[in-house]
Amino acid sequence: MDEAAKRRAQARRTAAVARAFDRSWSSILASPGWWPAAPQVACTRLLREAAGPAAGVGSQDFASHLGRSLRQWRAFRGARFDGRRLRRSLDRVAPLLGSWTGTSLLRLRRGEGHDLFELFDAVGEVKPTERKWVATSKLLYHLLPDLVVPMDNLATAPFLGRSQLPVAFEASFVEEAYAAFVEVAGGIGAARIRNAANAVPFPVSGAARQDCRVGMARVVDFAIAGYVRDGRAALHRR
Repeated sequence: MDEAAKRRAQARRTAAVARAFDRSWSSILASPGWWPAAPQVACTRLLREAAGPAAGVGSQDFASHLGRSLRQWRAFRGARFDGRRLRRSLDRVAPLLGSWTGTSLLRLRRGEGHDLFELFDAVGEVKPTERKWVATSKLLYHLLPDLVVPMDNLATAPFLGRSQLPVAFEASFVEEAYAAFVEVAGGIGAARIRNAANAVPFPVSGAARQDCRVGMARVVDFAIAGYVRDGRAALHRR
């Protein structure tokens, strides 16, 4: 398939996900397993209470909760979790967070996804395997939930016309993926995404409601995952 045909196929998949948002979102709203559990909620609280993003991720309390959340999210499948690696990854990415804090997927322009690779590259060694996209994207989602879409091989890969996420850890894939994510967000609409991100159907006991919400990037992920899960159309490579 040539590049023009690939772009047309991706445009069809992207439009289909955006059109199906209401139905997909209703499905996700009824599924408690998709929503933040206590460790993720604790990460959100610690970042909210910190003086800044670097201070937030620098605490051992944050790293501990993040490690538990990532293990619950199966980010380290196929590799042993290493808390020291996680700490090093957080230390490397911390200086970069300030320039991205406040940026959301809704404000990202097509083509700007390439610049996000600096974040992925900073945390890339958190999982000592060739395949890094799942672990790095899920880690970064915890730090920048309105910007970084958590990726996996079950929904993200077929949405992007792939059987699995690539082995190559390169900026070109981030640019490709985020061009599609930005298009999905635009197709759904900023107001609908913001409203969805305020939903808290399954609050964690004792936690502030605002800490139990998902980020806007997760809403886009939910739109993709819900569409794939419902199986109303094939998202395989055409």
